[in-house]
Amino acid sequence: MAAFFLGIKEAQELEMQRVWVECDSATVVNGILASNMPWEFIQRWWSIKVYLNSIQWRISHCYREGNVPADVLANRAAYTKATEKWNDSPSFIAHSIDREATGRSYYRFC
Repeated sequence: MAAFFLGIKEAQELEMQRVWVECDSATVVNGILASNMPWEFIQRWWSIKVYLNSIQWRISHCYREGNVPADVLANRAAYTKATEKWNDSPSFIAHSIDREATGRSYYRFC
């Protein structure tokens, strides 16, 4: 849930007027949609509600495997234990973004 608030804060700083959040946690999506979240996030929720009410936004659930670039980024963050921010797409997800943009299938075998 913390990532949701960080992302929305970033969108606000970039003055974005249309935001679509995809989240791999159905619990987080349902909590946000119902305004029902752990107490430690309530104050953050109140502070971004004004912004969210002023823009077009949505949040939806997407299985992690369904969003390969996000999966690659999450794995990198877990592996490096670092917070990184890029102005452009990092080169290590370029292949994943190209596949998604062209609608090509991505298969994952476990």
